[in-house]
Amino acid sequence: MSELDVTYTGATKENYDFKGQKFDSRHYLLPKVEIGSLVLDQLPGYEFFSRYDDMGGLIGLAFLNQFNVLIDYPNRKFGLYRKEFYPDYLKSQGWKSVQFVPPLSLPVKLKDYEETFTFCLDTGVIAVDKEKHSYGTIRSESTLGKLLQQNETLEPDPSDVEILGTFSSNQLRTPCNYRLAPMDFMLVDYKFPKRDGFLGHNFFSKYSVFIDFTQDEIHLRPHNN
Repeated sequence: MSELDVTYTGATKENYDFKGQKFDSRHYLLPKVEIGSLVLDQLPGYEFFSRYDDMGGLIGLAFLNQFNVLIDYPNRKFGLYRKEFYPDYLKSQGWKSVQFVPPLSLPVKLKDYEETFTFCLDTGVIAVDKEKHSYGTIRSESTLGKLLQQNETLEPDPSDVEILGTFSSNQLRTPCNYRLAPMDFMLVDYKFPKRDGFLGHNFFSKYSVFIDFTQDEIHLRPHNN
């Protein structure tokens, strides 16, 4: 933070990494931030601690849920819209609407099981291997993680003790029976937060995503549409 002209307010917040390690982050104000044509003054934030040194920081929900948000990896687009504004292309063919669980988690079901599991939408930073291949993550000690260890073939990953193995799955569906695209997953022994899994780059690379924070809806359009 030393190279940025930030003002610390004196407030702190407890943050945790996926291994459960706690950090005390200081609250700050950035004097000016530009995102495309959007100019923000006195943007608040907290210090971010990560084992990845090449990341300047994260834009989180405290900022994003002020808008409707387009995250369109396939077409290399990111958009912030007024909450009452809905782009016309959402009416085009191929978009599916799914209710999310606040703050921003996608409920999913595993084929042949009635239980609903909860996946956070996230950057998925921890789920990139040395070859830059991306994965979703599933917590190994969750009910879903244990089921998959029984029913799926895991490829072991001895290079990282935090990763129990990798596998591909096309068995995940939303509660409205919309089948998600086949995705690669890592089974990870993470302690925090207590979610069943995370959908990051591996998910966003397959879909154009429009998030409606007013209606708690996610609009999905597969990349091949």
